[in-house]
This record gives sequence, C-alpha cells and structure tokens, in this order.
Amino acid sequence: MWINRQEQWDEVRPKGVRRFVLVGGLMRGIPMGLAVATAIELSLGNPFPEALTTSSFLGRALLAGALFTAGGCATAYAQWRSLERRFGKPDMSDWG
Repeated sequence: MWINRQEQWDEVRPKGVRRFVLVGGLMRGIPMGLAVATAIELSLGNPFPEALTTSSFLGRALLAGALFTAGGCATAYAQWRSLERRFGKPDMSDWG
C-alpha cells in the first residue's frame, strides 16, 4: 500500500493502525506463502498440480503463510510509524 500524499494518509489513518497492519500483513503473507509452498513442492519434484492437494503442501502453505504474514505485519507497522512521522495526525479542523 503506497501512501505518498497527505490526502491519502488522511483517508487511511482514521481506519486505525490495527486494520492497516492486519491488511498489510495478509496482503503480503497469503500470496507469498502460497508461492513459496508451491515453489518448494516443485523443487522437490512432486507432480504438479497433484502436489497441491497433499497434506504436506497444506502444512507448508500454512507455515509459510504465517511467517510471511508476520513479516508483512512488522513491515506494515514500521511503515505506519514512518507515515506518522512524515505526515502526522490529520488536521481535524478541516473535517467539517
């Protein structure tokens, strides 16, 4: 999620840090977890697409998804802190 203007930050910030971190973590974790688990299955020489229906794939996908989601949440939190320093809190006097 790229935020490079004050107006964008003023729309995102009221939704809260929890939502920002959770959405950021999931947007990174789910696709990366599936991609890494698929790459592992292919590198092990398991037949494709049959390998995607095995319990070992599911376990790898869940583990990789959890790890990448945690990393995504940490990155999103760091981004939130950076945006707070850059743009600060929105000016509530302009909100009607």
